[in-house]
Amino acid sequence: MVKGFLNKAADNAWTWATGILLMLLSLSLNLFFPENYSAFNEIKPGVNFLLDWTNYSAWLVLILQNHYFRIILQALSLVGVTIIVQYIATNHKIIRVRSFFPFFFVCLFAAAFIPKIGSSGPFIATLFFCWSVYLLFYVEDKDNSGSIVFDSAFLLAVSSLFLHRIVYLLLLFWIILSILQAFSIRNFFASLIGFLSVFWILAGVSALVGNFLFLESFASDITNISLIDIANLGVAGQMFCGLQIIMTLITSVSFLASQHLDKLHTRNIIYSVLLMLLFLFAICIISESLFSGYLFLFLAVESLMLAYYFSLNSSVLSKILFGLNIVLSVIFFFRY
Repeated sequence: MVKGFLNKAADNAWTWATGILLMLLSLSLNLFFPENYSAFNEIKPGVNFLLDWTNYSAWLVLILQNHYFRIILQALSLVGVTIIVQYIATNHKIIRVRSFFPFFFVCLFAAAFIPKIGSSGPFIATLFFCWSVYLLFYVEDKDNSGSIVFDSAFLLAVSSLFLHRIVYLLLLFWIILSILQAFSIRNFFASLIGFLSVFWILAGVSALVGNFLFLESFASDITNISLIDIANLGVAGQMFCGLQIIMTLITSVSFLASQHLDKLHTRNIIYSVLLMLLFLFAICIISESLFSGYLFLFLAVESLMLAYYFSLNSSVLSKILFGLNIVLSVIFFFRY
């Protein structure tokens, strides 16, 4: 069988090299044109909480407000995200062929979003979330499933400290356990303990320093719903988001049409990924103030489905859609 353009690109080293180049160009542009952002601009109460806990507040303020420190955190987080997403696809055999597309698409979307997200928080949240997902998909290893569930839930909670509404995904966590045929009373309590242990530590430190500002801000953020105003996205944002919704639908249909070719473990994982996208899409809709951060988290997960589709399809339609993803990402970078 003769390979098409996309089939050849999927396992070509130039694919991941191009992704790295795009991300480096975006980071470089952000590096030389500093904005007035702090490393954790969107969680100021959390930063205040940290400053109250230490005697080095003046130094921490300088570090957290330093433009170069923010860029370094973004770069390190994005490197981790790209590698973990690639490992999720490879180690869990999401794609039936060798493919670097997961790595490439995360790099592409990261390059488009780097100037649009003013702090490192969403990127760090995405890193811990993807790490949590990577561990969770190993839960079918029955020998130590309880430990895996605890670790995964703990990382999910850490992720929610930077993008608070990730806390809603604990429900998704339990549904995925059911899909992977690993839900049990033991694993349920392991996930609950792992998740709540992070907040138990925070509550203890808050009580120690007499400052509950972070927890109050956290509770306020997850309970106040603010629907996204589509008009505020602009034409570039609307086109980009519209394409990603269409791509999610197309990749879902493509998977459902060919799922008989995949092993049961792979099918269960892809069903879990599709469910994640549904939950994350809903969170994006109700998170106007941090829409870009949650959208990037959505795209990091969607990269798995895009890689699945483009690695296995090299039709005229798939080539057009592949080109549109690149073109609209560039337009989003310059015009959003």
